[in-house]
Amino acid sequence: NKKLGFFKKLFIFGTTRSVLANCLGMLVATFILLWLSFALLKCYTNHSEYYTVPDYTNMTMDDIAKEARKSKFKLVVHDSFYMKERPLGIVLSQNPLANDQAKKGRIVYLTVNKEVKPEKYIPLRIYGLETERAISSLRSARFNHKIIKEVIDEKVPGTVVEVYYNGKRIQSLEDSIPTIATVWDTIGLVVAVEHDAGPVQIPDLVCLQYNQALFKLRSGHNLMLGNVTVDASVTDTMSAYIVAQFPPYQPGVFMQMGDPVDLRLSQSPPSNCGTENPNDIGNTPNLSPDSEGRW
Repeated sequence: NKKLGFFKKLFIFGTTRSVLANCLGMLVATFILLWLSFALLKCYTNHSEYYTVPDYTNMTMDDIAKEARKSKFKLVVHDSFYMKERPLGIVLSQNPLANDQAKKGRIVYLTVNKEVKPEKYIPLRIYGLETERAISSLRSARFNHKIIKEVIDEKVPGTVVEVYYNGKRIQSLEDSIPTIATVWDTIGLVVAVEHDAGPVQIPDLVCLQYNQALFKLRSGHNLMLGNVTVDASVTDTMSAYIVAQFPPYQPGVFMQMGDPVDLRLSQSPPSNCGTENPNDIGNTPNLSPDSEGRW
């Protein structure tokens, strides 16, 4: 009917049974498609499903292999290095941390202690070096040291004349092939001194800087530097402070010339050090190494 208006024609067309059925069918189809899309997306991303990350530290690699079979997370060894204080082959750290919340399938990166102790060549160029330089060279190469003997030699006093490892003398670099040792093993040193040993007052080294303590040991008391332990704060050994010594300073107590004095260093001086003359402090903290030389 040409007399009907456009909108009235459109209304009549839209309200026919076939058009309404088609529109309803399209709405239902659209709803189903949207529901399926959200369901699949949720399944793919594990939306809103978080799990607590277990604590894997101190586990062995065998434990980790068993745990990986049933874990909701993927366990990956990301890095490894050697810490002598910890058992070989255990997990040292993890990322994400224990008790963090993470989605299923998240990768947990593990850092483990090496399963085999690393080895290095002993730096045999320490033959003939001044004792302090030889000790510094050993420490840089990640070896401990111990002065096992002193010999009188007026020509080269204060230098390393022999090197021992596992009770066996190591020849100098010119006489022998390099010797391999496990890192942080103890290297024995035989050092030269100028004269026979005699009793000297134990010096008070606490509150002195390391370079001052070395001068006082060598020049003022004819004593040797023993084991040196540094804490985590030390960034520059020579400017670090002595926070403990063994044997400790006690007025009237003597030791033999040439005997070693063990030192413990920190980048900051002890709290009881005076500001004008730190070495006037006469009381050494009651700290001493154990039977294995650890403080």
